[in-house]
Amino acid sequence: MLTKWGGGIENFIHCGGEAIFGPIRYFDYNQSIKSFNINFFSCCEIIATLLKKPNKPHLKNIILISSISALRGYKGSSIYGASKACLDSLTRSLCDELSPQIKINSIILGNIPTKATAQLEMQKPPPSGEGKCEDVSALVDFLLSSGYLSGQNIVLDGGRSSIGN
Repeated sequence: MLTKWGGGIENFIHCGGEAIFGPIRYFDYNQSIKSFNINFFSCCEIIATLLKKPNKPHLKNIILISSISALRGYKGSSIYGASKACLDSLTRSLCDELSPQIKINSIILGNIPTKATAQLEMQKPPPSGEGKCEDVSALVDFLLSSGYLSGQNIVLDGGRSSIGN
């Protein structure tokens, strides 16, 4: 999502995703490249474009939507998890490169029930119950309004990763 205010883009939220699941023994190079292109390289390309004149003075916030698969191993999610882990690493590196003018954070997202995630099977709901899209947007709003928080990979999974599920 790009938001435009006063002549330039101030906030960039990368929430692109291509989830390809399957055992590594069925590794498909072309499918994996597609996943990395959508999940990671597209983000790099957009950020590089936004950092060029004339937009650079306007950019204030970058938020990258990652996945709990980047932190925890899940059967069949090695390529997807690796592509999302790249976003978390990018967040930490760009914090140093872009500060203090631009804040960057990633949201490491657990499963949020949507049409796109309906096929995923969850053993049981997280301790805080199922997440909602409104939970994600509330965190995004907070990150956009915070003047101090930057370079963080924030887990939003209802506590699931804390209890080992």
